[in-house]
Amino acid sequence: MDHELGPEEVRTLWLSQELDQPKISIDDLRRRSSSFGAKIRRRNSLEYAAIALVVVYFGVSIVRVPDLLMRMGMGLSIAGGLYVACQLWKRGSPAKTLPAEHAVAPWLEFRRRELERQRDLLRDCWRWYLGPFIPGLVVIGIAGILRNPQMRMRLFIGAWAAATAAFFFWVNARNQRCARNLDRQIHELENL
Repeated sequence: MDHELGPEEVRTLWLSQELDQPKISIDDLRRRSSSFGAKIRRRNSLEYAAIALVVVYFGVSIVRVPDLLMRMGMGLSIAGGLYVACQLWKRGSPAKTLPAEHAVAPWLEFRRRELERQRDLLRDCWRWYLGPFIPGLVVIGIAGILRNPQMRMRLFIGAWAAATAAFFFWVNARNQRCARNLDRQIHELENL
């Protein structure tokens, strides 16, 4: 009972089929992208302000401290802060150009790329964000122990190093949690 459809029947059947409608609108994608960009700009502004404080503090301190090793540690900390600022600018700034098209697909691709870029930045925070501060802090700690070798100073610097390490691990854990959240958002976009 093979029944071949004629051209008009094929056309009617083709026109009558339901199309998969996107589960998200362009306006919603634009709104989410704009909100995400604003959130990234706020985060970056806070980071730049914190880096500026580090640079100013160590910049002022570097001329007041007579110890050469301590000054070297402060200089390394300033260099680390400037490196972090450059990486944040280069890798962490929100996209400046948005899709001009009025179709969902380019906006989905744009949103996915932005989420992936920020996720990768957060996942890699030890290398570009926390790591650059470690050499300066280590040199400052060593300089402090050499300058004041008493047990009390060693305990103080040990506690300072432990608190700093704990803070760094907390920052990393927070960044990894945010990266997982962005990963979930990416998977949700892929399912649309």
